[in-house]
Amino acid sequence: MPGDMVTLVQLCGVCSSELGTLEFKKENMMLSSKETVWCPAC
Repeated sequence: MPGDMVTLVQLCGVCSSELGTLEFKKENMMLSSKETVWCPAC
């Protein structure tokens, strides 16, 4: 079902530009991260 997916968007911690997206099934989702990522420009 299309409603069973969640999209995670990775953003640069400095300029907030989009680095990528990932899709997860709601039933498999267990995310926990506090790391900051940077884009190649930053």
